[in-house]
Amino acid sequence: MTNQNSTLTAVNIRYLLVIRELDTEDKGVRGSDIVALLAETSSAQCMSVRRNETSGTPMKAGDKSET
Repeated sequence: MTNQNSTLTAVNIRYLLVIRELDTEDKGVRGSDIVALLAETSSAQCMSVRRNETSGTPMKAGDKSET
């Protein structure tokens, strides 16, 4: 296993950040709480992209969405 590449994708990083946000007391987090927060952030990102598309301003790779 030492020869495996350990590349973090944006999804992996977002997952780790959600766990960090939820686990403020170092007691662990429930999977359902992780899913709920990931779904919430995913919905907010989709709405932001849609808002940008309807305003006529196309988003490019690397652009930050408005929140």
